[in-house]
Amino acid sequence: MFRHARGSHRWKKLGYRIVQTTIWCIWRGRNEVVFNRKQRKT
Repeated sequence: MFRHARGSHRWKKLGYRIVQTTIWCIWRGRNEVVFNRKQRKT
């Protein structure tokens, strides 16, 4: 998706990192709930 986006290489890289970080935070939060039985904060 980011390879074909408009803009400089730097902006594409930044957008890719933002998406990666968002997915990692969601995954980490889910694992806390499932494996450590922590309650989800809303």
